[in-house]
Order: sequence, then C-alpha cells, then structure tokens
Amino acid sequence: MPRFTIAPEDAQGPFVVGIDVGSGGTRAAVYDAGAREVGGAKHKVLHSFTVADDGTSTIDADQVVAEIRTALGVVLGEPIPGPIAAIGVDTFASSLVAVDAAGDALTPCITYADTRCHAQVAALRERLDEDALHERTGSRLHSSYTTPRLAWMREEHPEIAGRAARYMALGEYAAHRLLGTAALGTASAAWAGMIDRRTGEYVPELLEAAGVEAEALGEPLDPDRALPVAGSPWPSSSRSSRTPCGCP
Repeated sequence: MPRFTIAPEDAQGPFVVGIDVGSGGTRAAVYDAGAREVGGAKHKVLHSFTVADDGTSTIDADQVVAEIRTALGVVLGEPIPGPIAAIGVDTFASSLVAVDAAGDALTPCITYADTRCHAQVAALRERLDEDALHERTGSRLHSSYTTPRLAWMREEHPEIAGRAARYMALGEYAAHRLLGTAALGTASAAWAGMIDRRTGEYVPELLEAAGVEAEALGEPLDPDRALPVAGSPWPSSSRSSRTPCGCP
C-alpha cells in the first residue's frame, strides 16, 4: 500500500508547501519529494460562502488572504526536516474580484456558484455565436464565467464598474496581497471563459461584450515564467511591512 503521510524523520527533501483554497476552507500542508504529507505540518481554516435567494454566492477575498497567512504561518512553525523549496497555491475556479486603483477589493470574491448574471447570459446568447466561442475558448456562455459577470456588474452596479481598475481571480488577488505582484496562471485565466485556446489571448468579442479592455484583466502567466516580486502597481496599506506574506 502506498504511504501518503510520512513521519518528519522519514521524509525526503526537497520539501514544498501546498496551499488549497476550496469551497469549505483554506488548507496548507508540507509534502516531501515523494508527494507524501509530512507529519503534523498541516493546518486548515474553515470557511463558507455567503449565499442568498437572488443567486448570490460570495466570500470576502481579504478573509481568504488572512486564512492563507494563518495556515502558512502554522505550517512553517512545525518541525520540518529541511528547507522549503517551493510553495504551490490553488483556489476554486471561476472567481472574480473587482479591485480599485489603490489595490483594494471593491467587491467580495464572486464564486463559481453565483448566478446573479443569468439575465446577461441570456442576452449574450442572443448576440454572440455561442458554438463558435465554445470552439475557441472551451467554454459555453454561463453564469460561472467572467463575460456575463462583468456585463452584470456594468449594468447593475455601474458605481463599482466605474471605480474598478482591475478584475482579478481569487488566486491572482491573493498573490497581489501576499507577494506584492498580481499573478494569474494560465489555468485560472482559462476558467474565465474568455481566452482563445490557440493564441492564449482574450477574445475581442468577449471583451467588447463585457465592456472592458484586456488591460483590466490579468496577463496569463505560464508555469515556467518567473514571477517578479518587485512591488505591485496596486500598492495596498494592508500589506505587511515585515515580510511579503506577513508570516514568520
């Protein structure tokens, strides 16, 4: 039988920290070279989405960032038989946070389960060739994806859309807060439903339908691209002055 958890004294480096932000909580753990969880070096912070009868499904993005800090701080405080070589992060997909020019969230994180833009989905299906877009992006027009959400925000909350400098996925926002650089992975970008799978660029028709320029959305970063951590174009007073992530 394979062993998925191993005592620290038996673990083999290099060691990595895995951080998973799921629907029910934020979890961090240390893994060894054999992808085995190392002893007690793990921590989970429970959370739940805020839901309402109108289709709302959200969570406070800064709450999630605080959970990551907490989980990471606890894990790094446990006995680990070697240095941490890397940290990997994943979050639930199809998320959206509107961010102002100062780098602060204007909205909670809108989750994949939020259906308030259902009317915009129907309207976009009347205007656009959904089958052609599906072939290009791999996504149908659906309330989980970014184009109808941005159209909904522009129509229903113009005061927020008018102040928004960027629209970020949750993982992108967490990187912005923790590292000082907003980083959007290609997989997360694809889950927006707006990326042409052949070119890796945002589909112009969807940008137009959403009412935004490509600059308002994150540039997708391939895994082999180094992430510059030289400071964010959206500095925030909530960033730690001690360390980039605010952890020990």
